[in-house]
Amino acid sequence: MSIKTALVLTLMILAGAFGDILVSKGMKQVGEIASANPAELLRVGIRAAHNPFVVAGVFGLAVYFFSFCAVLSWADVSLVVPISALSFLLTTFVAQRSLGEHVTLQRWCGTLLIVIGVILVARSRPAASARTTSERRTRVIQEAITHWRPGARPPERAFGAPRPRQGDTEKDRESMTP
Repeated sequence: MSIKTALVLTLMILAGAFGDILVSKGMKQVGEIASANPAELLRVGIRAAHNPFVVAGVFGLAVYFFSFCAVLSWADVSLVVPISALSFLLTTFVAQRSLGEHVTLQRWCGTLLIVIGVILVARSRPAASARTTSERRTRVIQEAITHWRPGARPPERAFGAPRPRQGDTEKDRESMTP
């Protein structure tokens, strides 16, 4: 894993955990949502929008989301999502310490199982065949874009259309074109 990926994943974990904690603290101050009545939901929404903890938490979750989008542009989702689950450990720890939540032994064990899974995923390498297929698909699309001229049809092969085979009749070939 590159330094850039590790740094952005760390930012994601911190922003996600603290965003969740801040929204939780703010919503406890705003009060329980008692009904699904639209007028009541609007009143609670306005109170939440004016609560500094909710606003800061939403900002933290926005940082998480945009960091998530950025890291997915260069790293495998099968690595990013499990590692981002480390925020569960941090959230549980901070919720116990700062919000005074009672975290049972069963919850801690479940959280630790998630951490063990993250360690297993982080130590794995991406499958060579998957990377090769992805690189091949990218190359085909780039070739199609490079050789395309305005007014010309893009090569059928680049977009998954079946290729004519030897022995196909003219009628078979016509049915293959979109």
